[in-house]
Amino acid sequence: MKKFNINEYVFIKLTEKGAQVLANDHNKWVGKMLGNRNMDYYLSNRDENGFYKMQFWCFINNFGELMQAGAGGYFEDNNIYFKEADLKTTVQVSVASKVQ
Repeated sequence: MKKFNINEYVFIKLTEKGAQVLANDHNKWVGKMLGNRNMDYYLSNRDENGFYKMQFWCFINNFGELMQAGAGGYFEDNNIYFKEADLKTTVQVSVASKVQ
């Protein structure tokens, strides 16, 4: 098995719909103190390969309630990408293939 610390970063290919979720959340909680943001702020912070980087706990906080069957479009291809170095091996697990 591998473990992943929720403070590590994940990478998603953020869409306009996903960027709007992040902007809305920011504006709701800290917009009055730090100024409002729109989706362009988040889209412009993607890297040269189109990935947006955020800590995993933030990803869960922002998108967790939105993840359900039939919902989507917040990030391309429905994948979350991790850096290999952030996945730590913990325990070797053997899976028995016993069928009853």
